[in-house]
Amino acid sequence: RQGQLNIACAQCHEQRAGAKLAGNAIPQGHATGYPLYRLEWQGLGSLQRRLRNCMNGVRAEPHAYGAPEFVELELYLMWRARHETGDSCSSSLRLGLSRLAALCPARRRRHLQPVAP
Repeated sequence: RQGQLNIACAQCHEQRAGAKLAGNAIPQGHATGYPLYRLEWQGLGSLQRRLRNCMNGVRAEPHAYGAPEFVELELYLMWRARHETGDSCSSSLRLGLSRLAALCPARRRRHLQPVAP
């Protein structure tokens, strides 16, 4: 739980996935489609940008770009989406995990498992 609203990610992205919030459907929170275009940004944005945006929405102090907390959260979201179907998802997942492995400290790298092609 975080922010002034004391909300956990799971409260929206698991329990209310598909429901509407400010006219937009709440996604399950899979990290496989980034970077993506958002109308509010008028351009492409990263997953970390979206996470910061979400944290602002619950009135939490967002972490800095590249902060270990964001890298770990990205890794978790990609791990959680590993059973998604679709070619673009699986290739994005492999690419994302390899990029995150390069960013993670060695002590965390041992938790990464290779993704089968």
